[in-house]
Amino acid sequence: MASVFKRNEVWVVKWRNAAGRWHQERTRCATKAEARAYARQLEHRADLQRSGLTPLDGPASITFGELLAWYDQHHAHLVKSPSRRLTAGKNLAQLNSLPLVDVTTARLEAVLNEKAKTLKPETRIMSFLRSTMRRKPSGSLTATSPVWSQPAASASLFWSARSR
Repeated sequence: MASVFKRNEVWVVKWRNAAGRWHQERTRCATKAEARAYARQLEHRADLQRSGLTPLDGPASITFGELLAWYDQHHAHLVKSPSRRLTAGKNLAQLNSLPLVDVTTARLEAVLNEKAKTLKPETRIMSFLRSTMRRKPSGSLTATSPVWSQPAASASLFWSARSR
């Protein structure tokens, strides 16, 4: 929920962006009502970006496939079992050409729901992707995909569709 407060005679709005991080912005709003309306607009835009209905602010510098290749090069040798990475690479190959900011939770869930009949219930693709994104190459992204900040329960659509 966005908030509005006055600091040094200037209205400041605070809201969560599409990645789930809190942001503050000083406004030129003259009244608190104007600042509240502006905060609602910012929050609404973030909700649309989080659900994948509008593009995120800023360009991406790497694609989803490049992120997986970077993971293979720098971190794959550190894990005991490469099965999660191989499963993610095989089942999410259609996302490889997308800029990383376009890989949203909604898009991932759509791909996983398509493959729900062939995936085993113990497949943990979303948890693998979150851990990969926490290790993402520093400085390589100008915008972060909102999927990485979603709680683990965000994949529940996949599992509820599978149990039907």
